[in-house]
Amino acid sequence: MEAALFQDTPALLAAQLDPKTQKAAEEAFAQQQRSNPRQLASELVSCLGNAQLNPAVRQLAATLSKRFTAPRRALGALGEWNSQAVEGFRNALWQALASGPEPPVARALCVAVAEEASDATQPWPAASSNCVAGLNAAPGTPQATVALTLCAALADGDDAKVGITGDASISEVIAPLQQHLSSDAETGVLAVKAACTLAIRCSSAARKQVLAPQLAKAVLQATQVFLTKDESRGVECLDALVDAAGEAPAFLAADAGQLLGLVGAAANAAQFEPETRSRALEVALALAEAAPAVARRHASDVVTNVIPVAVGLSRTPEDITPEEGAAQPCPLLALADCDDEGEHVRGGDQALRRLAATLGKKVAPKLLGDAG
Repeated sequence: MEAALFQDTPALLAAQLDPKTQKAAEEAFAQQQRSNPRQLASELVSCLGNAQLNPAVRQLAATLSKRFTAPRRALGALGEWNSQAVEGFRNALWQALASGPEPPVARALCVAVAEEASDATQPWPAASSNCVAGLNAAPGTPQATVALTLCAALADGDDAKVGITGDASISEVIAPLQQHLSSDAETGVLAVKAACTLAIRCSSAARKQVLAPQLAKAVLQATQVFLTKDESRGVECLDALVDAAGEAPAFLAADAGQLLGLVGAAANAAQFEPETRSRALEVALALAEAAPAVARRHASDVVTNVIPVAVGLSRTPEDITPEEGAAQPCPLLALADCDDEGEHVRGGDQALRRLAATLGKKVAPKLLGDAG
């Protein structure tokens, strides 16, 4: 089916959502992208600002707009884009994001804006400055939700550390992030994700001197709040902590004792789902492997809070006497979802091996004593 058979770009997008016409519509879209990419990009971003369109169509438009962002243009397959064309594309993206679209559309737009802002040859400082301004919106508001989502997306794509992860921008986001981290609204979870992503992507100096002393404790406190009030949101926080512990352990180093206590308690909490408890254990393991020296300094916290959980995983019920069972942590599933008892035990054994390899003599006596 030729592209001309579709009435306009909204119709072309809608056809991609219909299984009966999806293949033909995708081929027609690809044909237009090859023949006139700038016009197609302009029509896509026009769809983003059309509130009369179905939200699913606008979400697809936001997703497909990433095909025209700076990294894709740099590959040379989208023809020549002069500065005016680039500016028009960027302005349209931002206007669509600032218009308050539905969350799925906003999330897709945040990724597109972040990819566009990653262009080092044609910087887009307005993306970072507008994001920082949006972070000052009240917790729980749509504006704050968009700004925090964009903050994490911008940080994740900022390899040059000149945008949102640059030292100047970092100092400007501290206060608003602290405000959002103290809120139990959804924006609190987004603030945890944004703070952890910033910690991973920023400079080493900014991580140690700015983010760690001013945000790390607040991130842990927010995680504790969400684990208590909303387990699913707590898991999102744990996922962010796994990444931060593994890729930016210096962000959490000064608060490692508090971190190990938090995740050890969560991993041993009978009321939590196995996934929650497994992710909590993985935070401790990631930190120990990424920063062995930090973990060794807190060996007593590891022995108290983490090793009993791993030992409880590694034993089958028949291996444990009633007296031992009463003193052992409650059972956990392996990190991978599996009901097989053998996998369950291997998950615990793997955790013990990872700890022993990282901490060595500091914890070996406790490991041997508990393992019997």
